[in-house]
Amino acid sequence: MDIVYVIIAVIIVLAAMLTPGFIDKVLAEEPSLVNLSHLNYLNERVTIEGIEMAITHIYADAPDYKWTDAKGEGVACLDDTARAAVVYLKHYEKYQDQHSLKMARLTLEFVLYMQAPDGEFYNFVNKDLSINKDGPTSFKTYSWWAARAVWALGYGYKVFHKLDPQFATRLEQALKLAIKAADFYRGKYNTYINLHGYKIPNWLIRGEADISAITLLGLTRYYEVKSDPAIKEMIYQLAEGIAKVQYGSINTYPFGRHSSRCNSLSEWHGWGSRQTQALALAGRVLNNDDWIQSARLEAEGWFSQLIMDGFLYESTPAPVRYEQIAYAVNVVVQGYIELYNATGEEKYAQLAGLAATWYLGNNPVKVQMYDPATGRCYDGIDSPETYNANSGAESTIEALLSIIEVENNPIAREYLQYTQKVVSELSIYIEGELGIAEKGQPRVRYGNSGGGQGKFSGNQFIALGDGDEVKYNLYFKNDQKYLIYLIYEKQAVAKGEIEVEIYIDGELIGAIDQGSSPDSNYLWMSGLKKSVSLTRGNHVLSLIGNTDKSFQNAKIDQIVLQPVVETVTLKNKYGQRIQICKDFEQEKLEIYSLQK
Repeated sequence: MDIVYVIIAVIIVLAAMLTPGFIDKVLAEEPSLVNLSHLNYLNERVTIEGIEMAITHIYADAPDYKWTDAKGEGVACLDDTARAAVVYLKHYEKYQDQHSLKMARLTLEFVLYMQAPDGEFYNFVNKDLSINKDGPTSFKTYSWWAARAVWALGYGYKVFHKLDPQFATRLEQALKLAIKAADFYRGKYNTYINLHGYKIPNWLIRGEADISAITLLGLTRYYEVKSDPAIKEMIYQLAEGIAKVQYGSINTYPFGRHSSRCNSLSEWHGWGSRQTQALALAGRVLNNDDWIQSARLEAEGWFSQLIMDGFLYESTPAPVRYEQIAYAVNVVVQGYIELYNATGEEKYAQLAGLAATWYLGNNPVKVQMYDPATGRCYDGIDSPETYNANSGAESTIEALLSIIEVENNPIAREYLQYTQKVVSELSIYIEGELGIAEKGQPRVRYGNSGGGQGKFSGNQFIALGDGDEVKYNLYFKNDQKYLIYLIYEKQAVAKGEIEVEIYIDGELIGAIDQGSSPDSNYLWMSGLKKSVSLTRGNHVLSLIGNTDKSFQNAKIDQIVLQPVVETVTLKNKYGQRIQICKDFEQEKLEIYSLQK
């Protein structure tokens, strides 16, 4: 009889675990994941020119995590301290923590100290706290460290404008002085350059969408609490320019992503690419649906690939998977959170939580990269087997920005629990040079794109002359429909002059043109329009070069086999499961609960 009662009790418990709201109740009782201890440790209070401020030490190396300087640069930098200010400001907003408010003021004082009279910023200070004015990344300019200063200043004004109007006025004056330093770029508004047949806006700051997006965050935070016509104009110009460097769709390369730099269509980097976050925030604050839709496209297309296939260091356009860093994960988390704030669509909060599972072990090494007990975040994942156990300012800051946002969104926090990947049906990347020569003289060659636009994976590619054939023996575990893409060098020759024919098991599936660039060569990714159904088992994929001239070669970096319906199933520690499902033909992204 006792056994019967035990079984009944177990059934009741399991039923409760599957009841909607169970995780919400559990999470409400769990301690906060946010721990600022390590960030506080990295911040040192100092007095410079009679003003108390705080500097953020750059590195903290395992195992003792003592402060470590950047050789040739200094002990602390504006780049990190400005971001530390953003963490403290956000922490104060969410938790009303007075220590964070004090640290926000001190770190903002350092931001003010690093500004030059013309509005530009230096980056590093030496051990004696003097400004390093000629370091490799410390000279006076409006670059990424200046953009982060503007972000901190704008956010600081939002928080302090009522708490301390006098201090807020100093922040406002510094913000407007910094904006003047970017006037050169604004003077180019509504002018364009042509690159590979694309019309590229010429007014983004330093020609970089990532720097412009970070600046946009600061301007928008300021504008949230103070309507200023000049600030509004700059917000519109930057947001318009960022939205215009977006290409592709959910199933067409580059899958709706915003370029990091305006001078390359082929390359994207994870660090600092906050375009979706900035557009969603600006779209909500200024009620501009075009910007929100631009953010939505990147979130549904490119960002979802990062969550499902794995985070990248960069795309060239072949994926460079290592090192993986918190900096690149946070831009995705923040982008989804701001998109949820702008649209109210739960899916984006769910995806924010799922993206943040990287910090808690859903990553290649299955290591908890962020530790709530210490507040440390490891500096990166170096390979499928190794990680960097150091915990510097950047990693700690970026992790905290993610965790603060996710913890304060009930939907995102629930999905942060799904850290165990159960099964997946993901894209397959095949290096071109790994093929077997079948006809002619296919050759493995070395080097990057002739036009300097993009990089061949491993600096290698397979060159196919007219009639050259190379084959790839493949095995598939399941029946599946695939879209086939090639990553290749698009060359400055007429359309149809260089093609690659694609065969599956001897049957011609289609051909991809390798020419049509109107100016110079660059790396690109194109796919066949129709999918192909492949059964479980062995298949042979063949590529055959087709060129008009004997000296011409198609240059293939990778073949990509993309499941038409890509899925990832994850579970939490209670055994509950969810599935991310992306349909490339229908261009839909959905998340399903798999509970019975």
